[in-house]
Amino acid sequence: DHDGLTNLEEIRTYGTNCTNWDTYFDMIRDGLEIQNGLNATNPDSDGDSLWDGWHDLNGNGIYEPGLNETGEDINANGVVDLGETSPLKADSDDDGLNDAEELALGTSPLNDDSDGDGLLDGREVLEIGSSPFTNDTDSDMLDDFTEVEITHTDPTNKWYNATHTDYQIDSDGDFLTNGDEIDIYGTSPGDMDSDDDGVSDYLEVMVYHSDPLAEDSDGEGLLDLEEVMAGTNLTLQDTDGDQLDDYVEVKILGTNPLAASTNGNGTLDSELDHDGDGLANGLEIYGYGSDPLNNDTDSDGLLDGIEVYYAGSSPTDIDSDDDGLTDFEEYTIYHTDCSGADSDSDGLDDYTEVFVSLTSPLQWDSDSDLLSDGQEWNEYGTDPNSADTDNDGIDDKREIDLGFDPRSNDTDQDTLSDWDEYYVYHTNVTNADQDGDGLNDAEELEYGTDWDNWDTDFDSISDSDEVNVYGTDPLSDDSDGDNIADADEIFNSHTNPNLSDTDGDGISDDLDDEDADGLNNHDEIYLYETNCTMVDTDQDLLDDYFEVFVSHTSPTLWDSDEDTLGDWDELYYWFSDPNSRDSDGDGLEDSEEALMWHTLLNDTDTDNDNLSDYDEIKVFETDPLSYDTDLDTIGDGDELNIYNTSPLRADTDGDGLLDNEEIFGIYMTFNFNGTPYGKWVYPDPRKSDSDMDTLTDFEEVNMTHTDPTVFSSPGTGVSDADLDLDGDMLTNAQEIRLTKTDPALWDSNSNGISDGDDDIDRDLLTNYWECVLTQTDPRDPDSDDDGISDYNDDEDGEGLSNGEECATYGTNPLSRDTDGDRLDDYEEIFEYNTSPLSKDSDSDLLEDGEEVLDYGTLPNLNDTDSDLLSDWEEIYLTLTDPLTNMTNPGVLDGDWDSDSDGISNIDELRVYGSLPLDPDLDNDNLIDGMELTLGTGIGNPDSDNDTLLDGDEYWLYGTDPLSTDTDGDLLSDYDEVMVYGTEGNSTDTDQDGIPDFDEIQAGTNPLSPDSDGDSLTDYQELITYSSDPLSVDGDTDGLTDFQEVMQWHTQPLNNDTDADGLSDGAEVLVYGTDPTRADTDLDGLDDYTEIMISGSNPLSIDSDGDGLQDAQDFQPTVHWAMPIAGLMVLLFVAAVGVRRFRERFMVKEYVTEAEPASLGLEPGMNVAVEYKIRGGLVVFGVVIRNGSESPMQNVQVVLGVPDLIDTIKTESVGIVEAGSVSVTEIEFELQPGAEGELVGMVEYDTLDGEHRIVNLKPVRIVA
Repeated sequence: DHDGLTNLEEIRTYGTNCTNWDTYFDMIRDGLEIQNGLNATNPDSDGDSLWDGWHDLNGNGIYEPGLNETGEDINANGVVDLGETSPLKADSDDDGLNDAEELALGTSPLNDDSDGDGLLDGREVLEIGSSPFTNDTDSDMLDDFTEVEITHTDPTNKWYNATHTDYQIDSDGDFLTNGDEIDIYGTSPGDMDSDDDGVSDYLEVMVYHSDPLAEDSDGEGLLDLEEVMAGTNLTLQDTDGDQLDDYVEVKILGTNPLAASTNGNGTLDSELDHDGDGLANGLEIYGYGSDPLNNDTDSDGLLDGIEVYYAGSSPTDIDSDDDGLTDFEEYTIYHTDCSGADSDSDGLDDYTEVFVSLTSPLQWDSDSDLLSDGQEWNEYGTDPNSADTDNDGIDDKREIDLGFDPRSNDTDQDTLSDWDEYYVYHTNVTNADQDGDGLNDAEELEYGTDWDNWDTDFDSISDSDEVNVYGTDPLSDDSDGDNIADADEIFNSHTNPNLSDTDGDGISDDLDDEDADGLNNHDEIYLYETNCTMVDTDQDLLDDYFEVFVSHTSPTLWDSDEDTLGDWDELYYWFSDPNSRDSDGDGLEDSEEALMWHTLLNDTDTDNDNLSDYDEIKVFETDPLSYDTDLDTIGDGDELNIYNTSPLRADTDGDGLLDNEEIFGIYMTFNFNGTPYGKWVYPDPRKSDSDMDTLTDFEEVNMTHTDPTVFSSPGTGVSDADLDLDGDMLTNAQEIRLTKTDPALWDSNSNGISDGDDDIDRDLLTNYWECVLTQTDPRDPDSDDDGISDYNDDEDGEGLSNGEECATYGTNPLSRDTDGDRLDDYEEIFEYNTSPLSKDSDSDLLEDGEEVLDYGTLPNLNDTDSDLLSDWEEIYLTLTDPLTNMTNPGVLDGDWDSDSDGISNIDELRVYGSLPLDPDLDNDNLIDGMELTLGTGIGNPDSDNDTLLDGDEYWLYGTDPLSTDTDGDLLSDYDEVMVYGTEGNSTDTDQDGIPDFDEIQAGTNPLSPDSDGDSLTDYQELITYSSDPLSVDGDTDGLTDFQEVMQWHTQPLNNDTDADGLSDGAEVLVYGTDPTRADTDLDGLDDYTEIMISGSNPLSIDSDGDGLQDAQDFQPTVHWAMPIAGLMVLLFVAAVGVRRFRERFMVKEYVTEAEPASLGLEPGMNVAVEYKIRGGLVVFGVVIRNGSESPMQNVQVVLGVPDLIDTIKTESVGIVEAGSVSVTEIEFELQPGAEGELVGMVEYDTLDGEHRIVNLKPVRIVA
């Protein structure tokens, strides 16, 4: 019966039924009961009238508590899970009631105190008679526990007597009612003195106002009863306010706790000094913790007051700083710091200095050697009383800084004193043999060797060995001069390093051949590094001479290429190159090939499979000695390089077809359209499912007989796996994987029933249902081994068996809620009469679950309240109640206007298609009802398509929402409102006489009658004076257009009205000349000539007052005194001179001007350069015209001719106000005819402090 007990155990041992897995039908397998200590022959092991598992009253195998099916281990898993009672314990919670009794009563069998009142459920039911469901059975405001254990009143009767309830009486006789004690004071109604302090709860609460739950209410140390006896306040620590706790006054000082000044003299008790030590009582108790009745609390010989105010020590510690000296000794004898163990902070405590090191405890460095006493004593072991402990002439501090031993005059014990080593020889003081050659520094001095070099003569023999072992000269690397170094003679040729011809054969040691191998000693040592005494230095069976001159191998290495194969073996056994680790260059070292893989050292592909030995071994792990490693008749190289198959697996993709079958083809016969045909197929040997139809190539070739290379063999788009070739309602994949039937046969077992309709496991579910719907095993009647057949099982646990869902209702047996409407299929069928296959049975856009669970509407009637609105529309669109047809009394919900937009809900939904909760459907700031009145579109926010919302046009701009150009001024309403800011219902917004359209075309501001703010209206500038309405100074001459038109009558677009070479601004603002007359003073010289060339006064006909008009005067600025008789001659000369002067010195106008791209230039601003010759000097005039609206500050002019003169000249101008002109002269002394490039710039600051630069155009000049 598969219950976990063998038949023998059931019969002989346990007496259970060996043919029934649950002998007594308690729903727990017999084996599991035995395993967990239950009685398998008794359904109620603990005798509590509850079955160990559960009592299946109707025998359907489903736990149904609604049918009063009870039990303990409900899931029958043999474990007491959360929420389950124990089948081994009759009273699971040990409350005196067994589990069945608790279930019958309604208490929790898992909670010993169901109502949480502190009384066990069993005690309440069986002993007291109170209710286990409420903590106050008689509702007298006292919980049952309090009444039983504290007040000893009856918890089942609220009335103590005819007039008072248990809550109103005083059970403990302390004059406080039970209710007040519990709810107001928190005291015990069963104890008249809750805190056992000797003062009753009543006195504490009503008389003393102290804490009835604390024996010391104010926490100062006196119990409340003691305070009552002393007459002090139980809630104040200091009753009399003398800054001493009542406890201190009563228990310690004996002062009166009820009088701030016990002595009555006005001095507070805390300010008294009972022991006369200079410290007030309060300070001793609260400040220093000393005894106010003992003038020397720590008995150290110092009064407490002395310690606090003078010694700085603690009056409660005999040695305040714990340095071994008492406070008395430190203060009176040694005068050290009582509060610091190390008075001089030298690292030694005062006691050590006084009694051990004998240094001064008040002096940081007793011997003045810059080392603290503590450092000398604790760290260095030097004498803190001597500056030079070892008397070597170097003080301790310097020796320590240098790393010497300050305690020894010869730190390294080399017989040279530290002084001599450091100051005389400059050797290493701390290392006797600093070069480590075995000779100390003194011996090196004696032999003349270098104490910094262990091998003075660099012959690889230490100086010590040369002197003490070999007797050679440590100052010469070749002591005998035979061209062989001493070391080589000693360790290689074994000749005497002190004799040039050791064997006396007349041949010097260097030319001798000690081992007679054909190589002399010198060459062996210095050319070949071989051993002079061995014919075969490396013992590789090849003599040194042969290796040097024949094999060209290394005579010092038996394996020249270090591949672990000897040179002789490579030459004569392996026939490889002894000078190459990889003779055949295949990536494998010769030693690997020879000793590990047994491949040829001089052939890269031993098995001729087109894979190198290296690739086979290191990359592909194939056999380099086998042409076909996996024996699939395809060479390893072909598998990798041609077919991309695995050379290690005969069936690369593991689909059951060998690689050679898939590569070279399989002949198959097909019949998908009624006409059989055959063809060769070539599945991909690298993919078990070549066509990715979830059937392996093997299954398609041998079972479904479909094309393994085509996803859909019939060409229908349905994969071969999903095909049902035999028409039995099971796909090929299901037949192969699940039912194990033949996918090519409609009735695999020939029983006359198709494989899909068949029921292999005889569980009343067809194979189709199990494969597709329940997803159970069609070959196992109880797929989950739960003792219930797949048919009767309820996979989704909603109450419908798999069989009912498949056979009767067509629901999904794997989903509790087939249509996903939050109602179980069972509920829809049996409770709500809705369709379990449709989320919205009444098609009202509300899911059935929403209607039932959320809104209470009928899921099978779309208008529950018959108000012409569907339930969904009421909930989501009108916010009316779908359960009543008149949410607002007197008006049907359909006729109501939920959004107050003037259109009823039903009209919005049925007529206009608008939303009943959105008064402005198109969000154009017009409610829908008003849009109907105006004729605009309810769903169109911009009826005239001018990109302005209809509501904004109507309310904000006063424009027509049905016209794109309300005022007909050729500007659309959008452009006027959003782009130009003009009025959409006025053709001339600024009323300046120019229509808005014309102003925009002209570039003027349609919102201002004077666009440039120059006091001339745009109309005057455009129509009357033809000036620039966008510039205050249209010709940038320094005069505003208003000044030129109204004041000076100059031309506002011509900066030099009288064409005299001077700008109108310069004439008015700088020179005071008439800008409308070229010659203001009518003296025959124009204003420009007078100002820029002759320097005369343009406002005077005779600048120098010499009687000659400036035009006639040779020097109009120099007054000549001469006879009238010579006047005519002078006039003649002057006339000739003036002509020549003009011809020679006429000003060249505007040599250069500002770069237009200069970042410092603002509109109306310009800089130009003029020049003239004066006194042999070239004078450049830099003219700055500031026609902008802001002043130029901190102006500087910089000029230079770097080709001709090194000096760059700078002139400070200061401020050039807005609308003004400045001229700055800069002189240069240049050789006549000299050519160069004039460069320069103007720097200035704006009002905001921004520094700007205006660059001048560079220009070539000739002096």
